[in-house]
Amino acid sequence: MNKLRVLYILHHFPQISETYIRSELEALSDECEIRIVSLSEADYAYQNHLPFDLTDDPVEIERIIDEFQPDVLHSHWLQQARILAWFAGYFESRKPSIPFTLRSHSFDVLEQDGAFIRQAAPVINSDLCLGVLGFPFARPYLEKGGVSPFKIHDCFPVVNLRRFYDESPNGNAVMNVGACLPKKQMEDYLELASSHPAREFDLYALGYQKAEMTRLNAAQGNPVRIVAPIQPEDMGREYKRHEWLVYTASRKMNSVGWPLAVAEAQAAGVGVCLPNIRPDLREYLGGAGFLYDSIGEVNELLRQPFPNELRQQGFSQARRSDIWQHKSILTNLWVQVRSPTAAWRKAAPDGNNADPWGAGPTILEKRERLRRIRDELSRLIPAGSTFILVDEEALGRDIISGRIVRPFLERDGQYWGPPENDEAAVREVERQRQDGAHYMAFAWPAFWWLDHYAGLQRHMHSNFPRLIENERLVVFDLRNAK
Repeated sequence: MNKLRVLYILHHFPQISETYIRSELEALSDECEIRIVSLSEADYAYQNHLPFDLTDDPVEIERIIDEFQPDVLHSHWLQQARILAWFAGYFESRKPSIPFTLRSHSFDVLEQDGAFIRQAAPVINSDLCLGVLGFPFARPYLEKGGVSPFKIHDCFPVVNLRRFYDESPNGNAVMNVGACLPKKQMEDYLELASSHPAREFDLYALGYQKAEMTRLNAAQGNPVRIVAPIQPEDMGREYKRHEWLVYTASRKMNSVGWPLAVAEAQAAGVGVCLPNIRPDLREYLGGAGFLYDSIGEVNELLRQPFPNELRQQGFSQARRSDIWQHKSILTNLWVQVRSPTAAWRKAAPDGNNADPWGAGPTILEKRERLRRIRDELSRLIPAGSTFILVDEEALGRDIISGRIVRPFLERDGQYWGPPENDEAAVREVERQRQDGAHYMAFAWPAFWWLDHYAGLQRHMHSNFPRLIENERLVVFDLRNAK
């Protein structure tokens, strides 16, 4: 039988902090024919990656689909659900429809107060979606957000165990690894390192606020060695240099989930200390390490060797995250595409259950909104006219050519931020109108202004004709006051 053809549509590839995607690809490439589309450039790309197409142009992606003829679409992160659904045929009919699967993670389940789940739930529940894979702790969050329990498939994190499994002796250093984000609270790691000046502490920091962490480390006398990003195939050797992994996290944010570093460290024989911020972390650690309530507790742990019985238990626990052991959870969903009676074959466009295409937060929908806004502004505002654009600088001053675009508030031609109050907003409208502004356009990123500044809203609706009002744009004609 021919290999299944799987088209990955990813946010950015090949991102060095997202080696779970690489591991999944490595495990599946022998039994599936795979093609990859990346919607944006990776912030820090790793080497030795599979070929991919870099494009966020829907027309080009449709061309790739026509050329590749995928049996199934797949991606990571709940934010990609609507994009997959668009190319699958959920929002408007396409022949043939294409089923899709999705793998959720921790941040898309725990952050944004469930918004990512609620946006994804209608399309995940459709017949076109074969299922969503999630960490076991994510199930109640997904169900609370509206995802059908029958669509959810519990799965441990994706780790290529072959890269890390090594029962030989470890070094004596201490490590932490991950993206430099506030939720990781890496300041705790600097504090810990300062208490053990004779021991080597390494921080494998990835992007984001790495510069600030470097500054804080220097201010404390550099108790930590901040390590440049390591290529995935070399990371196994790095783990072996260490006796302990001390992972840090903010209790207040509580959005650190099941980090890959835990399973990778266990596979390499490294002792794990994980903050006790949620009960589900006990299941992930599997008793093969320590949950701590304060960084002071870790101080004491590091004064003793990592117990050998826990080290042996860690080797076993790491296997639960081995992609080679649980890839069948995903491939068993994909084999459904071969069934002539599969429900997805009868799926019809069902956009009524979700926000219409173009209204969502995805990269492609933002692109589509910009295209429609550009067309609408070009139609409504004559060439040579001056108009005020209220967009919090989200769309750019070059949104359309041949018109003079002014920000709001404006000082010396520059955006000056939101007005202090209603009176200031109304004064600014009238000032710019007297100064030659012919139209005023509110774009969707600033729609909240019309609710927050009630006086501004009354002034606009009472005094100026409204030329258009939709989910993207509200435009007023300032030339002839009512």
